[in-house]
Amino acid sequence: MHFQDVGAYGRLVHLQPMEWVDDWPVIGIDKDGDGCGEPVLTYKKPNVGKNYPICTPQESDEFDGYTLSPQWQWQANINEKWAYFNGGEGFVRLYSYPIPEDYKSLWDVSNLMLQKTPAPNFTATTKLTFKPTEKYKGERTGLVVMGMDYAGLVVENTDNGLVLSQVECLKADRGGTEKVNASVPLKDGTIYLRAKFSAKGDKIKASEGGHDLLVKCNLSYSTDGKKFQPLGETFQVKEGKWIGAKVGIFCTRPAILTNDGGWTDADWFRIEK
Repeated sequence: MHFQDVGAYGRLVHLQPMEWVDDWPVIGIDKDGDGCGEPVLTYKKPNVGKNYPICTPQESDEFDGYTLSPQWQWQANINEKWAYFNGGEGFVRLYSYPIPEDYKSLWDVSNLMLQKTPAPNFTATTKLTFKPTEKYKGERTGLVVMGMDYAGLVVENTDNGLVLSQVECLKADRGGTEKVNASVPLKDGTIYLRAKFSAKGDKIKASEGGHDLLVKCNLSYSTDGKKFQPLGETFQVKEGKWIGAKVGIFCTRPAILTNDGGWTDADWFRIEK
C-alpha cells in the first residue's frame, strides 16, 4: 500500500504491485534495476479468478434511507437535533441549529454534513427547499466547499426576503471571516446549487505529492434544475486540517435562545464525473 498526499484532495492510498527480490519486498516498479521500487499510478490488476464491475464508494444520495449514508460525516460529534432522515418521502431535513456564540465562520459550525472529494474532476449538485422562520432573520442554508479556506452558495432569510450569495472565507482555520462576492434575490426557497471541481496545473505523479496541483471550483445555481447561472468568483480549493477538502450542505441560525427554528429539505445530492 502506497500513501500519497495530494494537497486539496487529502491523502490517497494506492494498491501497488510487489515482488520478492533476494528475500526483500520491492514495491512498485524497479525502473533503474537498483532494487528500489517506485510507486505507479496504474498497473494491471492481479488475476482474482473472475472479472468484476468497477465499483466506487457511495457518492450520490437520493436520501431515501432513514440514517446518514456512509459517505457523509458531520463536522463534529453528531447531535440528533441536527437532522431528520425521511426516507419514506425521499429527503433529509436539516434543522437550523444555532451557531456558537463565538462564531467567526462556518469553520466553527458543527452541523455541516460533508463528504470527501471523490475525484480530481467532478460536479456536485443538490436540490434544497428552505423553510426559514419568518420572525427570525439570519437563518441560512446552502452548499459549501470546506477546507482551511472555504466557499459556498448560501441562502439567507433577510429583511428583504431570501437572498442567495456566493461567499468565500480565507484562513478560516485562523479566525478568517466571510466576504460576499455576489448576491441575487430569490422568489422562493426551492433552489438547485452546484459546485464544479477542476484540477489544473501539474498532473499528480505517483511518487510525489500534489501540493502543486491547483484545484479550482466554480459555483452556480438554478431555479428550475435545468439552466444554471454562475455566481461569484472562481475559488481555489484548499485542504482541511490533515484531511482533504469536503463538499456538502448545512442549515444554521443565529445564536438565539429559542426552540423555534426553520429548516431546509434536501431532496438529493448528486455527484457527476
